[in-house]
Amino acid sequence: MSFIVKKATGPVALDGDFENDPQWKNANTISIANRMYPKYNFFKRLLRKWNGTEEREMRDPYCPVTDLKVLYDDHFIYALFRVRDQYVRAVANKYGDQACTDSCVEFFIKPGNTDRYYNFELTAGGFMLLYNVKDLRGGDFLPVSEEEIKTIQIYHSLPPIVDPEIREMVFFDANGKLQRGPLTWYAGFAVPIELFAKLGDNFNANLSGQTWTANAYKCSDTSHPHWLTWLPIPKLDFHLPAYFGDITFE
Repeated sequence: MSFIVKKATGPVALDGDFENDPQWKNANTISIANRMYPKYNFFKRLLRKWNGTEEREMRDPYCPVTDLKVLYDDHFIYALFRVRDQYVRAVANKYGDQACTDSCVEFFIKPGNTDRYYNFELTAGGFMLLYNVKDLRGGDFLPVSEEEIKTIQIYHSLPPIVDPEIREMVFFDANGKLQRGPLTWYAGFAVPIELFAKLGDNFNANLSGQTWTANAYKCSDTSHPHWLTWLPIPKLDFHLPAYFGDITFE
């Protein structure tokens, strides 16, 4: 079954309320909750088993609740993530830094009539890494220029740099009692539809009724590393377009 991307009926605010904003409340939600684990070679597996790292990771229940909403209109595709996260760190500060090692959300999307896709990787601090990709592992990819990235509207609720790592929020509840718990942070972007024309010569900017493919991810290399996906993948490699799922524009 295809995920339906609804068309906005008015202006879309990236900083709008995730649940109650006039546009976002009608958007369908993607839950990013499939947890993946890395695979290691024989000797590293032995070392990890010997020092207890493997058991600690497998027993670690930490899985930040991550949701994504997607909208579109005649000019942009919009994506807004909400993450309830207890271990947050973001240190990337320039184009070319690897966003995926920070607290990071990702949306990989491929137009239906092309063999290339974009990997939108956005840190909690609002830094974006973006490639024009056909086969990343085979070296067939092009970094998107800083000038082109500047055409993308980016929103992030946290400061650009989050370091040292935030490990919990301390706050008073409605009854005045001190509580501890996860931090809710948001990150999103609005991509000009015309940017997708660079992925194929036959691009059709009228998205209504088109079916593309995509997957979405949450990852982090903090004190509690994790790799989460929307749609299942056979191994821990986000760059597997054969496993993207259908998304259809209303």
